[in-house]
Amino acid sequence: MWQVEGIIMLRHIIDDLGDSPTYSDSRLEELFLVAAQLIKFDVNFTNDYTIDVDAGTLSPDPTTSTKDYAFISLVCLKAACILQRADARTSAGQAIDIRDGRSAISLKGVFAGKIAMAKSYCEAYEKAKLEHTLGNLVVGRAIMGPIASEDLNWSPYNYYNGRG
Repeated sequence: MWQVEGIIMLRHIIDDLGDSPTYSDSRLEELFLVAAQLIKFDVNFTNDYTIDVDAGTLSPDPTTSTKDYAFISLVCLKAACILQRADARTSAGQAIDIRDGRSAISLKGVFAGKIAMAKSYCEAYEKAKLEHTLGNLVVGRAIMGPIASEDLNWSPYNYYNGRG
């Protein structure tokens, strides 16, 4: 079920693991569906997915029978991008500098770090989306794990331009 596999993958990407995770499963499921809805019109997939964010449904399930690794990976990366951008936006209001004589406290570094994380997730999504568009139907393999590491630099673009 996508609610299990998709959320586990998303938790690993955003490093929200442990005994008391920051985000509830229901919030991440909703985020997964929002990301799926957003990329549905951005990327062409083999399956025609029906996404109902309000009802919390996704059909067909991309994790059963013939898994749609590209869909799952792209949705998880888009969800991580959305989540980090929202977190960075929240941190923007908390990026303060306090000085009292020789003492100083600055939270601007926290904000800068969150912006950098958001940028990296969004760039990873854009790169994976481009690879999928160019015909690499196994997008995200370099991001999700060490499988097929010998082919990490392969893409249709490199192949057709004599680099693969």
